[in-house]
Amino acid sequence: MPPVNAAAKRKTHWWLVGAAGVAAVATVITATIAMEGLADHNGSATTAASGVPIPAPPVTSSPAPQTTVAAPAPGNTGSLVDDETLPTLLPDVATVGQVMSGARLEAIDKLSGSGIFNDQPNPPECAGLVVPVSSVAYSPFAPRTTLVQALRDQNKSQVHTVFNGVTTFSTQSAATAFVNQQAGTWQGCRANPIVLTPKNDKPMTWTVRDVAQRGDTLTASTALQNSSTLCQRALTAKRNVVIDITTCSQNPGDTAATLAAQISQRLGQSS
Repeated sequence: MPPVNAAAKRKTHWWLVGAAGVAAVATVITATIAMEGLADHNGSATTAASGVPIPAPPVTSSPAPQTTVAAPAPGNTGSLVDDETLPTLLPDVATVGQVMSGARLEAIDKLSGSGIFNDQPNPPECAGLVVPVSSVAYSPFAPRTTLVQALRDQNKSQVHTVFNGVTTFSTQSAATAFVNQQAGTWQGCRANPIVLTPKNDKPMTWTVRDVAQRGDTLTASTALQNSSTLCQRALTAKRNVVIDITTCSQNPGDTAATLAAQISQRLGQSS
């Protein structure tokens, strides 16, 4: 099966605004999506699907069933994952909400579906820490297909934001090489702030802390300057799939690592 072109790219500009006096922090997420054609196996163009909790497969137009899919049988744990399998790896919204302290989450349709994000932070080598499924980080490793599930709290006075990303590579070694490279990069990004500058808006400055390797899962905590909001990042490779998770709240704890482990289990292995 020829690989699906993963060139579709979009921008996500998201910022977190702290409310004075009380602990409430409003999360405002807006998107400017610049979608290039995503070629299917027949050479025609499709656009990013928005089927969340489980987005539509990148090469079909019909949405995937919104059901929880059991993990593959142990005998299938060593095979390569097809692009069409990606929708079955993402958890449903209720499951993610339970991980996020019982939050009532809703889909961010414009940020969900096929494609990677092309925001350009400074320094660019630190993109993988503050941009979910960043094209700057991924592109040198020739990813095949990416599927993103973006969620936020239905209560706009609460900060619970989640980006679950799954990306296929041609080989297991390519997926592992990407995560290993990011491990070294993340360590080097702890020394200085990382700045994202959305178009027509003020820069967002992030600091990095607690970069750690837990088995085969890379984790880090990031903090947005002048805000009480924190994020956890988790990155791991299973078979030929990279699992890329961002969770943000006032106390994210190990939520990103937990979601990464749940997705990993659907691949027949645990983190």
